[in-house]
Formats: sequence, C-alpha cells, structure tokens
Amino acid sequence: MNEVHEAIREMVAWERGVPHRIQHFLKVHSFCRYIGMEEGLDEATLRRLELAAVVHDIGIRPAEEKFGKHDGPLQEREGVEPARRLLRGIGVEEETAERIAFLVGHHHTLTGVDGIDWRILLEADFLVNSQEKGLPLSAIRRGEETVFRTESGKWLLHAQYPGLKMNAGRDRILSLPALILRFQSRQRVRIRWAKASRRASMPGRVRASPERLAVSIRQKRGGSWKPLFIPRALTSWLATMSPPE
Repeated sequence: MNEVHEAIREMVAWERGVPHRIQHFLKVHSFCRYIGMEEGLDEATLRRLELAAVVHDIGIRPAEEKFGKHDGPLQEREGVEPARRLLRGIGVEEETAERIAFLVGHHHTLTGVDGIDWRILLEADFLVNSQEKGLPLSAIRRGEETVFRTESGKWLLHAQYPGLKMNAGRDRILSLPALILRFQSRQRVRIRWAKASRRASMPGRVRASPERLAVSIRQKRGGSWKPLFIPRALTSWLATMSPPE
C-alpha cells in the first residue's frame, strides 16, 4: 500500500461518522490528481499534492472541539500539528511532511502562493466547495479571478459551470449586504416605504405590502425595471438588523 492510500485510510478513520467530510477530501484529492497530471507535475510534486489534498481539512475536528466552529483560519491553524503526526506516522519524510503541513495551514489563503502544489490545492478545493455549497455564478466568477491560474483547473471550472461564459451582468442580483447598506441608518437598518425610498441612494424604488417587499432594480439593457421579490420573513429580519459598525 502506498503512502497516499495509507493517508486516505487514516483520514477516513479520523472523519469516521462524518460522511460529507470523507466525501469532500476524496473529491478534492481526485481533482488534485487530475489537474496535477494534466499540468505535467513531476512524480514527487504530484505525490506531495495528493497527500496534501487528503489531509487538507484535518483541522476541522480539533477546531470544532476547541471552539465549536471551523472557519477557514481555525481550520488552517488547528490542522498543522495533526497533519504532521499523521504524515510522520505513515513514514513520510520530514521535508515533505513539513511542506504538506504548511499547505494545510494555508489552504484557505489566496495570497503569497509560492508553488504549483499550493495553487492546485486551492483550485481543487474551490471546485468541490462551489458545488457542495451551491455558490451563485457571481461568486464562482470571483473565484475564477482570484483562485484559478492553471489551464486544467479553468477548464474543469467551465465544464461544471458553462454559464460563466455568459455576460457577467445577466445573472447579477442585488446581494443582501448591498441591500442592507442601501437602507441603513445610523441606528438600525430600516425598510422604508415608497415615499421614503425615493430619497434612498439605490437606483430603484421600493414598495412594501404586508406580504412582501418588492425591490425594482434598473437593468442596463433597455433601462427597464425588473422586480426582485423578497419574502416577508426576510424583510422582517432586515428591518430589525443593526447595521455594520
């Protein structure tokens, strides 16, 4: 059994009872291996990349145990030592283990990328996360700009989301942060009725009813107005939410 297979066995045991995390790292590994082979990585770099893909999320469990959450920075910080222990336990040499531990500690970091192994790990993780989280095309486009550099990674991204080649404005909708900022006051976020909304800075008009709030957004094509209906429950939440500091 080679080291990658041993690492997979160890990580399956580590994530026992958490099927979505087992499936996640196996998918990331598969994408990493495919992109690495397509990009012509040498055997040593490909092996290092595959091992990093298998253990990249090893910090989730200790982060949850310590802090009750596992956001990106916590995953990175809490994953370094468990990754080192696992890799040393299966006989990975020190230099390779240290590089992989570094990658685990930076797999959510997009700046300072210093190697093809780091780049492909970022791309593969994004390819899987975009599908698992159901990201909108607008977020995937931003990911393409900030994450992807390899031709193989870009090809896979466009194979998954052919709509990326469409005009970026066609699927653009008003995001919640933008909506909140448009209607915030110094004390609270308020949903204003039609008269007050005319004084708001957003290029649209707002009308409210007991059932829903309709926000009309000006479209660039033809200058027409297109309504975006927001459920009543969401408008209630927006009306009571405090603005960001």
